[in-house]
Amino acid sequence: MGEASVELQTGAAEGQKLGAWAATKRAFSGIAAALDGRAKSEVNSLLISAWILVSSYSQGIVTVYLL
Repeated sequence: MGEASVELQTGAAEGQKLGAWAATKRAFSGIAAALDGRAKSEVNSLLISAWILVSSYSQGIVTVYLL
């Protein structure tokens, strides 16, 4: 009975990691799309700095700062 519980907990942890990875990929895709669109229209006058902070990776929370 204890082994089944450990397997369920391990599976849940792996699911959280995969969810966090998917959220991170979505954030990068969104930033890439925004930068590409802006770069085409404002190549010479736009400077964009992006910091991506992944807070609580196990919970899949991604915070994106664009300055």
